[in-house]
Amino acid sequence: MDEKEMKPPFKIQQGYSPVLNYSLIQLIIVSVGFLVATLIVSTIAANQQGKLNALGFLVMPMDGAVLIRRPWTLITHLFVNIKFFPGLFNLITLFFFGKMFADFVGMHRLWPVFLYSGITGALLAFSASLIVYGFDPPNGMVIVGAVAPPMALLAAVMMVHPDLRLNTLFIQNVPLKYLGLIFILLGLLAATSSTSQAFAWPSLVAYTGTVGFGLLYGFLFKRNKDMATSFVNLVYKIERSLGKKPRMKVVYGRSLSDDEYNTLKKEKEATLDELLEKISTKGIKSLSKREKELLDKYSKDLTK
Repeated sequence: MDEKEMKPPFKIQQGYSPVLNYSLIQLIIVSVGFLVATLIVSTIAANQQGKLNALGFLVMPMDGAVLIRRPWTLITHLFVNIKFFPGLFNLITLFFFGKMFADFVGMHRLWPVFLYSGITGALLAFSASLIVYGFDPPNGMVIVGAVAPPMALLAAVMMVHPDLRLNTLFIQNVPLKYLGLIFILLGLLAATSSTSQAFAWPSLVAYTGTVGFGLLYGFLFKRNKDMATSFVNLVYKIERSLGKKPRMKVVYGRSLSDDEYNTLKKEKEATLDELLEKISTKGIKSLSKREKELLDKYSKDLTK
């Protein structure tokens, strides 16, 4: 088989789901809707605090009493941008990093990782606010989180394939771990300007927690532990209850370049060596179902 026809390291076997198999398109549509709302608000509000007030039912408040009355903001704040052009940049990063995540981790995991990472960051920021201010935070303290979830998707792929080499318009043959780090640091700077400067630190905490979840997800996923499984199974269960029976199919990502293929081949060999070492010390029964599947698949792939 020609190297350029090789598929990504995991053939992703998943049930066809009207919801999960179009996750990236759905996220883009929702994000575009919020971006249009931001543009409308920008033409009305006189300053940044005015924009925050106008979007008050969408941004997440640090006041617990207000948050209880607006629980939906735990999710809606993940799509809110205060400024149009930073919002446009967030939309572009969501498309590219979301596509990368779908190629190398799986489209059906996109929604759960996007939501879990953002909610983790928000709860971390809220907890920090409780520690600092108790139940009486400064009036108007909120967090806006649209910049963070795309970076969490990038962070997850970085952990799964850190040495994957990317070629961009301006940067050639750079390992993902370095390029990703640059984007994450840029996102950190963007998070500081997402709200008023006096209240910037909760957004920084939320951003750190969101990206941290992405790193943790990628770390565990590479070790055959998938935190998105419960979410995916719940969606399948709901769809079956509505009469839609998921059918299994194998989904492939895009074709790989020679550098990407060689990098992923080395990762397969390393994983196979770890599994064989585990068998030699603890026996074949010590392998999980996922590890047995990888052992069989990688053994076949590397003998082709």
